[in-house]
Amino acid sequence: MTGPTCPYCQKAAERVTGDELYSQRIDLGGKFFWVCWDCDARVGCHPGTMKPLGTLANQELRALRGSVHRVFDPHWLTAKRKRVARLEAYARLTTDLAIRKDECHIAMFDEVRCRAALVAVAQWEPV
Repeated sequence: MTGPTCPYCQKAAERVTGDELYSQRIDLGGKFFWVCWDCDARVGCHPGTMKPLGTLANQELRALRGSVHRVFDPHWLTAKRKRVARLEAYARLTTDLAIRKDECHIAMFDEVRCRAALVAVAQWEPV
């Protein structure tokens, strides 16, 4: 499988294991990632595949996506029926951001969409 192209330098990403990318994280050792070493852009793969979970992200974008997850995830992680609550939370975010359902995946968000998601979720009822 051909890997994704780095959105920063347009070079092909390299497939690596978690051992290579996150040597301090034993839990990521057997997982696969795509990385552009020049730009420090990376993305994980769906379990058991080489399919990227989202788009390659540099350090700034990874931090922004992490910020979105920190405010968004409590809206479904604390629910008794997590699967339903997760679907409902993503449906609301889709509406709030005025995007299609297939575009509403934090690992696919760019910087602008991450900032918009942070503003949107900040207006939701506290968890």
